[in-house]
Amino acid sequence: MSGFTANELLKSLSNYPVRKGDVPGHPFHGNQYQEGSNGASGVPNGIHTINGKDVIIAPRANLRRADLFDARLHGANLTSADLFDARLHGAHLHGANLTGANLNIAKLQRASLSGANLTNANLYRANLRGASLSSANLTNANLYRADLSHANLLRANLTGASLSNADLHYADLSGANLSGAILRGAELLDTKGDENTKLPDTHEVVNGFVVEKE
Repeated sequence: MSGFTANELLKSLSNYPVRKGDVPGHPFHGNQYQEGSNGASGVPNGIHTINGKDVIIAPRANLRRADLFDARLHGANLTSADLFDARLHGAHLHGANLTGANLNIAKLQRASLSGANLTNANLYRANLRGASLSSANLTNANLYRADLSHANLLRANLTGASLSNADLHYADLSGANLSGAILRGAELLDTKGDENTKLPDTHEVVNGFVVEKE
């Protein structure tokens, strides 16, 4: 299944509350929403108009190559969504649930992913240059050849993550947990760490920077 169609989404989520839509009779159209019935804050599931196009925001949504530049998607539930090659420059995804999402070669430069759940997400060759990932959960995420240069990974959970050949130039790993992570071939020029940074046995923090053990 490639993802929900609009009709399937509307049928399955017909009770989701909205304040108003900009197309009469279209309960999910528009971008002025209230909190869901469960009291959860953040962007609700439904059809949103982003950069002039209707986009389905929901678990397993098909968002391949979607233009989500600077989109306000804080707290969105995008579990197992397909965001292959999506344009997410500067997107606001703090607190979003991206568990198991496909972000293969996604463009996430300067995106805000603080507190986001990216457990088991596929971020192969994703561009996260300058992104904010503080306190994000990246457990078992695939970050092979990802660009994390200048990224803020303060207190991020990278347990078991694959960071082989990733670019971590000038990234901040202070307080991050990389227990069991794979850093083979990772570029670590001036990558920051501190006494609270947990690293695999192959690496250590020396004078405030993460380095490979000799």
